[in-house]
Amino acid sequence: MLFRSNAERVAKHLVALTMFLESDPERAYWHGQSAAFRAGRIAIVRERAGIAALNFKKFQEAQKELRAAQRISGSPSVIPYLAQCELALGNPRKTLEIAGSVDPKVLSSAERVELRLAAAGARSALGQHDAAVVTLTCSELAQSRSEEHTSELQSRFGISYAVFC
Repeated sequence: MLFRSNAERVAKHLVALTMFLESDPERAYWHGQSAAFRAGRIAIVRERAGIAALNFKKFQEAQKELRAAQRISGSPSVIPYLAQCELALGNPRKTLEIAGSVDPKVLSSAERVELRLAAAGARSALGQHDAAVVTLTCSELAQSRSEEHTSELQSRFGISYAVFC
């Protein structure tokens, strides 16, 4: 439990983190670090700090924060982000191991998409390009066809989303 004044500061940092996550990743990262410093035993704070670190490409820091969040909460919601960290740190086999360790039914739709993106990236890094395409054929991506997923696929793989649909 946090004192009220500390809780209010942590909340402000989390709001700022969310506000700057896409537009100013460095600023979001520092808000995440401040929030984690003030409330390091609260899982959602560590998770958000980890996601901000991942977005700012501080992969080892992200991994540390996300593992802490998972230990505190026991929630599988950070697993897709941990898989992304492993991929970014050059461990595609570990990424696939993580992706295979979780039942997709316990993840939200967005988390399943993130996990598939990480697994496809791992397959691609291992030279298994056909398997990467198969990994990306899922109902979440086929149904949504959202702008977010399109840009994510283009930035990660340099290919058009239309190839997968």
